Amino acid sequence: MLNFTFKLVSSRELQEEIYRLRFQIYVKENDFISCEDCQDNKESDKFDDYSIHIAAIDKKGVLAGAVRLVLDSEYGFPMEKYCHYPLFAKYKEANRENIAEISRLVIRKEYRIGQWNDPYHVIIGKTKGAIKESKCTISPILFGLYGVAYQESKRRNITHWCAAMEDSLYNLVDTHGFVFNALGEPIEYYGRVVPYLSVLREIEKSLRGLKINSQNIFQKLLEPATA
Repeated sequence: MLNFTFKLVSSRELQEEIYRLRFQIYVKENDFISCEDCQDNKESDKFDDYSIHIAAIDKKGVLAGAVRLVLDSEYGFPMEKYCHYPLFAKYKEANRENIAEISRLVIRKEYRIGQWNDPYHVIIGKTKGAIKESKCTISPILFGLYGVAYQESKRRNITHWCAAMEDSLYNLVDTHGFVFNALGEPIEYYGRVVPYLSVLREIEKSLRGLKINSQNIFQKLLEPATA
């Protein structure tokens, strides 16, 4: 997909690269996490051992971005520590073993929208029988990372994603067709964020309604997952 490859992380070496990129973004660039809480210029936490890690690699073999899916464990989900109300009360059908928290999305600076991007013509919906069209810029890295996360979720029978997002990230993800619904009031979790939940079947419907005229990069996202 546009000179990037996306894959599940299976080597310690690549995992360490992700920790270093997370340190650069979460600690150095944004000051979300204290440098004192990290070792050897790497950002990691106890949830990483219970996570599915996904990486984006550019054509030079350099790590371009990453994201993780945190599975339920004895520690729960990361954002539950900061949330003081029942997160999933509205979704009785959402069993914890079928939920994953999508978090620690990082994209190397030179590949972020505004630095490097490709504009695509996107049909975003229909209004009163007429096609509603809009120009928007989409990130192939975000699509690729979330696409692998979607496929792996289908393989593992994960039906829901939860996430804590600031407004800018929510708007970015929503623009790309990944539908999330607010679970409650904002919380303080590396800044002011809102807890969200997404139902994967709703994401599927949303992506099928989102089309790119120049190149259909959604095709593989919607292909049936194989074991």
